[in-house]
Amino acid sequence: MHTIDLDEKYRLFRTNVKERGLTKRTYGYYALLAVFVGTGFVLSYKVLTLTDNVWVQVGNALFFSFVMMQGAFLAHDLSHGQVFHRKGLNRFFGSGIWGLLLGGSEAAWYERHNEHHEHVNQNGRDPDINIPFLFKQNQQAGTFSFNPRIAQYQHILFFISLPVWYLSQLLTTWTERPHLFRSPRGSIEIMLAVVHFLVLFFLVFTNLSLMTGFVFLAVHVVTTGFYMGLAFAPNHKGEDIIAEDSEVTWVEQITSTRNLYPSFFIFHLFGGLNYQVEHHLFPGVSRYQYPKIQKMVQAFCIENNIRYHQTTWVGSMKEIYIALKIEAERMKGAA
Repeated sequence: MHTIDLDEKYRLFRTNVKERGLTKRTYGYYALLAVFVGTGFVLSYKVLTLTDNVWVQVGNALFFSFVMMQGAFLAHDLSHGQVFHRKGLNRFFGSGIWGLLLGGSEAAWYERHNEHHEHVNQNGRDPDINIPFLFKQNQQAGTFSFNPRIAQYQHILFFISLPVWYLSQLLTTWTERPHLFRSPRGSIEIMLAVVHFLVLFFLVFTNLSLMTGFVFLAVHVVTTGFYMGLAFAPNHKGEDIIAEDSEVTWVEQITSTRNLYPSFFIFHLFGGLNYQVEHHLFPGVSRYQYPKIQKMVQAFCIENNIRYHQTTWVGSMKEIYIALKIEAERMKGAA
């Protein structure tokens, strides 16, 4: 009796997803999202000009951070090619959002994030695990530049570090890949980012007192950092690390990834990235299609005995904490 190997089953599965129309573009959804993000930025900037009341501006900073992260999720989808058929259009509008609304570089994010997708959770090759918080001993030499004794407290330091994630990402964007900015495109991205910060600082410090202005910026930076960390960490942190000399196949894209149980609130709060498994299998497909694709992916994994992991957001934080603490205890015992 002829048996179909696993790779062939997966190929047929992907064909089935496409034949059911689940790879179609969803222009209406993204148009509404773009209007929401754009309107949110305008409203937040407008509030900066209305009052110097520190509590109003604290609330405005929280709203501004929320809108900025929603813009980041939209920029993420554009850079993945999820919105338009043409790659050029996705990259063009993605550059506009990354630069003008977020103060970042689309080109730098695009290159770094593609490496993450290609080498998900792979030691030495996935830039997203190149952080000073260790999950496995063999990461230490390549990624931890501080006193190794500090790593014994990584299960605490990881969560304490969340407020600086936004600043860390900005620094990484503009310093990690300087070759990207030695071109006309790179120069344009730099100018867009400069415009973003000039407009922000101008509105803050010409309409607010020095104290209120600094409070607004501090709350904005810290809140955005928390939001980024709490949105992105559940996807892979604490999952198995793949050896540098191993091959990363579509199977590892599933088994090294964690989903969050879906709901309307979770889906929109995390920009659809709660469907992280589906995103890694179909990175160019609209996030709006992921709920339907998930049912097919789950059935496929059950049928072929492939680990498919999802939990609550709180559960993901607990798993990350436990994974870090186990490794911290191991290092403490070896010290």
